[in-house]
Amino acid sequence: MLGVRVVMGVWNIATGKDVKETIPKEKSSAKVDVMELYLSSMASVRQFASKFESVDLPLNLLINNVGVMACPFMLSHDNIEMQFAKNHLGLQHDSFQKVIMRESRVV
Repeated sequence: MLGVRVVMGVWNIATGKDVKETIPKEKSSAKVDVMELYLSSMASVRQFASKFESVDLPLNLLINNVGVMACPFMLSHDNIEMQFAKNHLGLQHDSFQKVIMRESRVV
């Protein structure tokens, strides 16, 4: 992570901040930002995408580490089945795709 900046989109800000504190201990030059992101909420996805675009950083690497499986039936804030909303729709939302596709090289 030498010379890079990491932006973590997290649903639990407190845990994200704890992780943020550990990364510079491993790499002192690392810069880490924590931004709230609930992939099951389309409003949160729009807000995250807007905030990410406002910091004007390139997106060089995206790691999607989210998902739910075999959870009890529940609906998201948008009245969409939770597993479908979180695992698929959040990542496919137009706002998120706009950030991902901006000057990207998808492999």
